[in-house]
Amino acid sequence: MEMKKIIEDLFKLDKQKRIHPNQKSQIEERLYKLFSSLLTKSKKEIKTFQKSLAAKWRHITTYLYECYGPPDNNGSERAIRNVKVKEKVSGGFRSFQGAQEYVIIRSIIETARKFRLHSFHLLQNPNSLFQIAE
Repeated sequence: MEMKKIIEDLFKLDKQKRIHPNQKSQIEERLYKLFSSLLTKSKKEIKTFQKSLAAKWRHITTYLYECYGPPDNNGSERAIRNVKVKEKVSGGFRSFQGAQEYVIIRSIIETARKFRLHSFHLLQNPNSLFQIAE
């Protein structure tokens, strides 16, 4: 339950414009206590999982230091969902080239959404994406 509370707190911090250093250190301290206390009371499989998390605790708190993106990967998963649905419904693509072209079009549309741009205009002129990136 404590891990769930820590993740919920990370999502609450996402709504703030600026994260105070005390908030960062409190979450890291809570993670440290959680991982160090649980490692002594668990079954072997759970201990292995906890050791893996404890070794990579910095990955859990990446958002605290790199606030350029969301604290989760839901957006990335949403972006590939259309490709998987297309693949399952139609049984795949007829050619590799068709699959590549579909992925390029989906990539342009998803990028337009992320930048809150009109996807139709970007599909007409995909090179304007490079101007956005600069």
